[in-house]
Amino acid sequence: MQWPDRFPKTVHATSISAKGVAALCIGPSGSGKSTLAWQLIGLGARLISDDLTELDLRDQDIWASRPPNAPKEVLLEARGLGLFEHPAAPPARLALIIDLARTQADRLPDPEFTQIGPARLRVFHKIDSPAFPAIILHYLSQSAAMRDRHKP
Repeated sequence: MQWPDRFPKTVHATSISAKGVAALCIGPSGSGKSTLAWQLIGLGARLISDDLTELDLRDQDIWASRPPNAPKEVLLEARGLGLFEHPAAPPARLALIIDLARTQADRLPDPEFTQIGPARLRVFHKIDSPAFPAIILHYLSQSAAMRDRHKP
């Protein structure tokens, strides 16, 4: 994905949050962005936006939010069932990129990062494990705890 050099910027991605920290799910159509969002919601995450997410620069952090012209309720696709309304979560600081275009085959890969503006963000690739959504939530919880430790 080509990351923006100017903000705000709308990107083709689904975004969720947990404990006020966001993850951005990217990948081609049919790669599982909405399915992963449903799994994360089932575990307690909140949906920020499906299909299109606005990225904005605040201080030195990137924030994910619904595009400003989006309706209050997010329409989340359930492939084979249709679209379902879901309340939108407020904007959240982006901590993780989930790239569903590639499956991680290594058992213990080196951590991967990407740079979006001034923010260096961790990247996860799809893994073939039912624990994947729980691992994502654990990572977001750790990110939230780190943020809270550094607040004045």
